[in-house]
Amino acid sequence: MLPRIRKIIRISFSVANIMAILCYFMACLVPFISSGKSWLIAMLGLAFPLLFIVLLGFFTYWLIRRSKWAFVCLASMLLGWQQVSVMFGFHFPKKIQASREPGILRVMSWNLSMWGQSNTTQ
Repeated sequence: MLPRIRKIIRISFSVANIMAILCYFMACLVPFISSGKSWLIAMLGLAFPLLFIVLLGFFTYWLIRRSKWAFVCLASMLLGWQQVSVMFGFHFPKKIQASREPGILRVMSWNLSMWGQSNTTQ
């Protein structure tokens, strides 16, 4: 009975992994498909960080089990890497050059278009 339960658990994990990968790929399509055309993909775009964490969990599970499914999870995460880098914002520090030449004026402006006028009543 125990091998049969293990087989059922392994198959259910495989099916759940495939479903998570499909949802992850649909969530990666958010920048390319209008939300007015497909509300499902727009909603999956909101769940993108959660889907990435779920895939990361599946990846570690399959890696511990030493299964070939780990490569499928890794490949799917790498295919959606552009969306991951946009969502989580991996920025590597750059050296800022603070020196300036004499006689140069630096100006910083704030874009406050119609600031305070949107609350007025007419």
